[in-house]
Parts: sequence; C-alpha cells; structure tokens
Amino acid sequence: MNCTSANGLKILILTWLCAAAMLAGEGAKATDALPKNEPLETRGKAIVQQAFALLSSNLGQALAAGGVSNALAYCSEKALPLTQLAADTNHVRLRRVSHKPRNPANQANPTELMLLKQFQSQATQGKAAVPVLITNADQSVTFFSPITLNNPLCLNCHGEPGKNITSANAALIRRIYPKDRATGFKMGDLRGMWRVDFEPAALTR
Repeated sequence: MNCTSANGLKILILTWLCAAAMLAGEGAKATDALPKNEPLETRGKAIVQQAFALLSSNLGQALAAGGVSNALAYCSEKALPLTQLAADTNHVRLRRVSHKPRNPANQANPTELMLLKQFQSQATQGKAAVPVLITNADQSVTFFSPITLNNPLCLNCHGEPGKNITSANAALIRRIYPKDRATGFKMGDLRGMWRVDFEPAALTR
C-alpha cells in the first residue's frame, strides 16, 4: 500500500470511528439498557443503532491498529460476543442475517429471505428500505431492519475480489470462513438485516 492509499484508509477509518461515536452518542453507552417505555419499533431501531455503533467502533479500532487483515481476524472472534452484549443489555434476542452470509450461522431462513427480497425490491425501485415489525403466533414481536452497505471501508472485505479485496485478504477470508459467500457487493447493496426478537415477558420489562 502506498502512502496516498494508506493516508486515504486512515481518513476513512477516522471518519467511520467518528460516525460510530455519533451513533452511540446522546448519552447512551453500549452497555446501557435503552428505555422500555418507547414503542417497539422505536426500541428496535435504537437497539440496532446501539449494536451497530458498538460493532463499528470496535472494528474501526481494529482497522486502525492493524489494517484489514487485523479487522477480519477481530470480526471473526468478536462480532458475535459484541452482538450478544447488546442483546443481553436490552433483554432481547439479536442477530444479523443475510442472503449471502460470511458465517453460515447467519444464513437467513425462508421467512427472512422473503423480507430481504422485499427490502431489495424497495431499493431497486429507488425507495429507502423500511424496517418491519411483526407480531408472532406466540405473541412475541420481531423487528427487522435492513443493513445497507454504505461505507467504502466495507468493500475491503465485502467488495469484489481482485478489485476491492486484495489477494492476501481474499486468502485470509477463505481461511477464516471456508464457506464465505459475502463478497461481490457494491456501494448501496443490501448486505442483510438485523433481527430483534422481543419475548412476551420482556415487552414490559
């Protein structure tokens, strides 16, 4: 990497860290439980925002400390525990699912794939993908929120191999994630979605 590209990467990392700090702002820490007296859609959006800020800030620090290869290794070890931290803090179940997952554990099920197609259809029509709130048969409530790839840094791990992803990083991805399908994305593409499950007992906690 030459000096120009290295400086550009540093600027992007700093921008990402600042954005994550702003998302995590307004006084709420990643380990602070969010207000329970808000409508579920508002709570779902806030939990997703909190989890995104937690993941983004930590991943940005890993990038700044050791570049993309360090961030890949960090993400493989810490993404799920950090997501679980946000879930436990707010007494919900929280997952990221995708039609093209990096980790097979995040593969969307048939119902989730239908929602992802709905989000993709909205994007194709030039509309903003709108989060969805569903009441389930057991009276639990699930909030789904689209994840759109809108940060150029993401292309270093999820873009096109040979164009955005270096051969060394592509090899590392194959080693860490032998069943990876999460490449070939472009800016603005739907990467997946957040799923927040509110259990009946937790709806008024």
